[in-house]
Formats: sequence, C-alpha cells, structure tokens
Amino acid sequence: MELRLALAVLLVALAFAGCGGANETDHHESVADARRAMEALPYVVEVRQKPDRDGALLVKVHGKLGESALLYVFVHGYGPLRIERAVRALGVRSTEEIEGGALTESYAAFSRVHEPGRESRRQKAEAASLLLAAEDALCHQATGETCGI
Repeated sequence: MELRLALAVLLVALAFAGCGGANETDHHESVADARRAMEALPYVVEVRQKPDRDGALLVKVHGKLGESALLYVFVHGYGPLRIERAVRALGVRSTEEIEGGALTESYAAFSRVHEPGRESRRQKAEAASLLLAAEDALCHQATGETCGI
C-alpha cells in the first residue's frame, strides 16, 4: 500500500514538473524562443502569431508524405492561458476536441484530437510524429532535454 502511495505521489510530481530537469535560471522560454524552435524543425513549418495574442503561436508542420499537423503553442508569462483561444485557433468547437497541456514551466501546446480527412494509418502516424517532434523541440529548447512523451 505504501509503495502504491509513493508511486502515485511520484507520478503527480512528474506530471506537474513538465519535461527536462533544468533549473529556473536555465530557462529560455519566450515567444521568440518558441518560434525559433519551431522554425528549426527539419520540416516545412508555418508559424503565425496574432498581434493581439502576444503569448501564443499557431504552428503548422508539414510532413514528407503531404500530411500536416496544427499546434497551438502558449507561452506563460504573457497572461493566463485561455483555452477557448486554443479551441478557436485550432478550428474546433469544444475542449473535448483538443488534447495537450503543459510541456515545461512556460510552454503549453495543444492540437486537435482528430484531424478531418485523415484516414490511413500512415497519415495518422506521420501526424503524430510531427506533433511529437514539435513538442520535443520546445522542450529541448527550454531545458536541453526532450519531453519524454
């Protein structure tokens, strides 16, 4: 019983810790840093930032099979996360249609649960790998380590 409790506490602590193990002074997490991390991906990447949304980026990553993945990146410190903005930016109707959350102390990322028109396993696998690459790039930029998702 004590082992289960210890494991549960450890899992909760890891969930709130985000990725990586860098200390507070090692963090470089700004919108400009997030943009650079996304643009450095080995894919064709489109990054948009709305003028009225200082702390958010909409990132579209294009894969080699013609598949693409859409990611809403929020940088904390520019105000509170308003999940309804992510919902609208991703073109869905409710929070039930998106997935994601905190990646590091300052970065959160969200994507659609199901992309319209994706039917083949290969397309779904490519879209998942594009999202993972983008999330890992953010974690690596901020902490020097991948997210480990």
